[in-house]
Amino acid sequence: MGIRTSRLSRLARLGEMAAGVAGGAAGLAGDAARGGRDAALEAFHRRTAERLASALGEMKGLPHKVGQLLGLLDGAIPLEHRAVYGEVLARLQSDTRALPWSEVAPVVESSLGRPVGDCFLAVDPTPVAAASIGQVHRARLPDGRQVAVKVQYPGVAEALRADLANADALVATLGAVVPRTDVRSLIDDLAATFLEELDHAHEAAVQVRCAARWSGDTAVVVPAVVRECSGDRVLTTTWVDGLPFAEAREAPQHLRDAWGEALWRFTWTSITEHGWVHGDPHPGNLRFLPDGRLAVLDFGASATLPPVLRSGLAAGSEASRAGGTDAELLRHVLPAIGLPLDLSPDVARPWAAFSRLLFAPMARDGPFRFSEGYVQQLMAEVRAAKTAAARTALWRGMPTPTTSGAMIVMRTAVGQAALLAHLGAAVRG
Repeated sequence: MGIRTSRLSRLARLGEMAAGVAGGAAGLAGDAARGGRDAALEAFHRRTAERLASALGEMKGLPHKVGQLLGLLDGAIPLEHRAVYGEVLARLQSDTRALPWSEVAPVVESSLGRPVGDCFLAVDPTPVAAASIGQVHRARLPDGRQVAVKVQYPGVAEALRADLANADALVATLGAVVPRTDVRSLIDDLAATFLEELDHAHEAAVQVRCAARWSGDTAVVVPAVVRECSGDRVLTTTWVDGLPFAEAREAPQHLRDAWGEALWRFTWTSITEHGWVHGDPHPGNLRFLPDGRLAVLDFGASATLPPVLRSGLAAGSEASRAGGTDAELLRHVLPAIGLPLDLSPDVARPWAAFSRLLFAPMARDGPFRFSEGYVQQLMAEVRAAKTAAARTALWRGMPTPTTSGAMIVMRTAVGQAALLAHLGAAVRG
């Protein structure tokens, strides 16, 4: 059975999820009387988390992507619920319900304009990965090369448009399921760029440029695009073997540090030197090679950065390395993201705190080890800075930040920090 695509059917699924949670809550009193309140609450939240993960994985689209981010950014979940919801939602990174090959094969043929057998000698009908807008199958070309075939779900474009129209309902539902979780900011950030991920032809062009840019690097691997077997809804690339994230987290420390260093360098070199950002650093988009190299697999959510943002962040990172003051950091960061320099002290303060945290790994002589505490601080300062930006908008009459790409850079910075914290990696900035 394919994914629901209409706005009303997806809205109804959100309603079903909320109703299921309400029904479970109604039975709490009886459970508590039989087995104690603490045990009843733990069981309730476990059932709720499982129900939430199942529904988001089935819906695909924006709800699935938000669930993935909540699983990675577990600092966004209140502390008392973090162990259960973080653990269960993290499964959406790699354990997602896929569609049968019989449902996605027509998408391949329609996109390529020819039968599957004309392009691929063999395709494994069991997908190796399933994500928010598509799934990946391993295949073999007539010349023997092993490839990964990324295929969009049928109807996913309609589902994404329905999700964007239902954004308020999604916020309300997830906010009720996991109270005091900042779902709104995640959805707002994702909605701005999510539809762009549907354009596989654009993604292929981005990946070709990125592969050329990193071709001489010994630590970063970008798979090559197989153009003749790619289309608007299909992207075929060379196959890369590597560890999934769950296994990488159990690897020896020197390997985790090597992977962390590669990811950090890939991200910040792309931003400050190439004026480009990979905007989706969740674990499913990475493979961890046993020799310490890192493979970056997905380029659907990316953005070219305007020169003012690239140069401002580059200057800010250099100022941080040199031990610059808050005022010196803000002199670079504020114009870069489109804020005025003459902010009042109470508005400027959270931006300075966020900037100092953002560049902290670059400001140390020795390695910087990422931790859950650092990610929580970074997320708190992001929220405070966004609140300050909203206040600025009120009294200055301007939307903030005004620079294109600023929000995706902030989201990427937080997502990358969370991933590195889960790895327990140390980097040299």
